[in-house]
Amino acid sequence: MKLDIEQIKEKADRSFSRYIDLMKRTECLGSKTKIKTGVFNTKMLASHINAGIELGRHQAFMEIYNLLA
Repeated sequence: MKLDIEQIKEKADRSFSRYIDLMKRTECLGSKTKIKTGVFNTKMLASHINAGIELGRHQAFMEIYNLLA
């Protein structure tokens, strides 16, 4: 698959939007409550991992975009 520079930027933007959406979910919010109650379950962990993956994708696409721009 061939991508032009604008398609790479769009992929970076979509990944960042997904990252923000994931970080707004209940599972990713409330660090003070999680620390206070000591509750951090596998669903919460999975949400944080998925958000981290999307942020990593965004950073990778932006690195490529910046190299080509």
